[in-house]
Amino acid sequence: MFNHEGGINTTEKSICAAQGLSCPALYGIMELISFLAIIFDIIIIPFLVYLSFAKVKDSLLKYFTLNTMAICIVTTIAVTVIDAINVTTLFVGVDEKIYRIRRWARRCLSFGYIWSHALALYVAIVCYLAFVNPIFYMKHFVNKSQKYHYLIIHISLFLWNSCVDFIREQFSISILYHLTHLILFFALFIVTAMAIIKICKYKPAGISAIEIVKLRRKRLFSFAVYSCAAEIIVLPRFFVISTIIAFGPYRQAILSIIGKHKPQTTKINPLNNEIIGNNNNTAGMASKFEVAKVRK
Repeated sequence: MFNHEGGINTTEKSICAAQGLSCPALYGIMELISFLAIIFDIIIIPFLVYLSFAKVKDSLLKYFTLNTMAICIVTTIAVTVIDAINVTTLFVGVDEKIYRIRRWARRCLSFGYIWSHALALYVAIVCYLAFVNPIFYMKHFVNKSQKYHYLIIHISLFLWNSCVDFIREQFSISILYHLTHLILFFALFIVTAMAIIKICKYKPAGISAIEIVKLRRKRLFSFAVYSCAAEIIVLPRFFVISTIIAFGPYRQAILSIIGKHKPQTTKINPLNNEIIGNNNNTAGMASKFEVAKVRK
């Protein structure tokens, strides 16, 4: 019954009015999953925001995570409102205004899906550029602020979502919404495939074969998990756990808090450009060796 999609249903009955909290409708599998997911989001999202500001250094992935968490906050609020109204309708009758609020919450949730997928596509493209054109990547994504990039993305998405919502409401045409999802899916799939091929062939000079394998594995794992997660499970909240799994800086920050990990550093010998040590501070990005090479 706790469906987060669909339109207004004014025929719902208060099936739990006489049963109270013992009503079976409250304890279905999907209902319990939804409740637990909301609790998880309320705990983890602020924690990741704290890590971003207090423990993780400035990087492409940090700002991407903060922007993604902002979307997750909105979608979590929307899901909470939807579930709260759904629970209320089990016990008492509600008027049209409440259903209208639920409809707006569902709109926010659908917008969040598009927003999350678009941000995932953005970071996938940037990760790919770090390997195919490190000079362009350094010039536009490292040496310059990313605020304008995200500002353009958010404004574009807001205008597009507003257009899609207007057409869907005024003309009952929802094809643009589904078409947007489809385009984002195929675009992300193509970029991911191209990046995986490039990562597998990536062989920076001055690094041993064993280190090359480790670098490929780390970058491939981080990139694949974060790029594909949005399409495997179409929930913006899944980005929360994906951030912890895929991004090395956040794993290291969590481990440093519990006192079981010391931050790793990467050093480059200026005489021969050999890498000394290891650093996963920008998992999925160009290695420190490539950064040093570009700056020469």
